Amino acid sequence: MFRKARKTILRTDFPQDVVVHTETGYYFINGTTKKPIKNTRVLDSWSFPLIIESQDLALSKFTKASPLGFRNGTLIRDISGGAVYLISKQLRRKIVDPDALDMLGKKLSDAIWAAHDEVMLHQEGNDL
Repeated sequence: MFRKARKTILRTDFPQDVVVHTETGYYFINGTTKKPIKNTRVLDSWSFPLIIESQDLALSKFTKASPLGFRNGTLIRDISGGAVYLISKQLRRKIVDPDALDMLGKKLSDAIWAAHDEVMLHQEGNDL
């Protein structure tokens, strides 16, 4: 007696603002676009409550957009030069006044080390 093969249904209707993990990486789904997430440093800054396991084929109808940057409120430090930035309104705001860290209730040790290309995911904003 032969078993009938199960039909695999590939989900392509994902909820809004969710992360999907496929064989090639993580993607933030926003409407009809998918934003690649470069690495776990960026992913962890968001603390997404749900990550859906899927396949690249399921995301083929989504338009690829620019990569997702760090979450607003994240303090990052550029490993190439040591500059420290606060991500605010998706802009990188360089910390140039040490009192700015106190004002934010942050310490230098709170900063996440980031590669220069990760820092550059954000456009430059006003210094703090």
